Amino acid sequence: MSDNIEIQTVYKYYQVDNKLSNKQQLIQNLDNIDKPIINDPLCTESSKIIQNFFKLDIIEIEPTTQNIKKNIFEEDLSIVIDKLVKLYFRKSANKGKEEEAKKKFVLDYFNNHKINLQEIYKWLLNNQNNSNSIYLLGYFNYYGIMVNINKQIALELYQKAADLENVVAQFELAYMYYYGLDVVRDYHKAFKLFEILSEKDDPRGMKWLGFCYECGFGTEKNTDKAFYWYKKSAEKGSKYAQNKLKIFSK
Repeated sequence: MSDNIEIQTVYKYYQVDNKLSNKQQLIQNLDNIDKPIINDPLCTESSKIIQNFFKLDIIEIEPTTQNIKKNIFEEDLSIVIDKLVKLYFRKSANKGKEEEAKKKFVLDYFNNHKINLQEIYKWLLNNQNNSNSIYLLGYFNYYGIMVNINKQIALELYQKAADLENVVAQFELAYMYYYGLDVVRDYHKAFKLFEILSEKDDPRGMKWLGFCYECGFGTEKNTDKAFYWYKKSAEKGSKYAQNKLKIFSK
């Protein structure tokens, strides 16, 4: 058999269709790549050719099926994590609920996306180059998901994510400092974090900054600044800030 026929035979079993429309089908095709086509008359004839082919450095097929699967899996997990963190941040109603309710929120999210917790935990441990991943690993430690509760480690991870300008971690820390949750209550630190969030045009930060100025938490009372930040937050849709403006107008 000629070299040309050998190469064509190899591609018959190992070439990936680049025109596939979605990742799921791609993974299915990748799974089938290493499975011989029993009914194919060329299967028996070409089996030795294929085995010998991989012993030679004639053609290098990159990336390997394992690497492709790994890249697809990691890309999808990164997207899922980013969406989860953003969704959790938007669900401000979670604040103030019992810890078990907060924990359930995340567990339900992964369950709905059919993601194994052990897989996501291992992935988080090995992917600490993204602020959302750092924050979520802190969340796992704080609420005891796949690991014993360790709030000290959680706080360190929250701070690390906050230093990377992660708004969710910054708000979490500000909230904890304001109420003294597992940290020494520190209105000044809370105020500074709310100030940073407000500068990022975040409506929650603006609302809390207005509240700090109104009541003198972490700063001197300043009604004008309180009104200013309530107004900014109200324009972003904050119901609390909108109600505050009505009170200010009376």
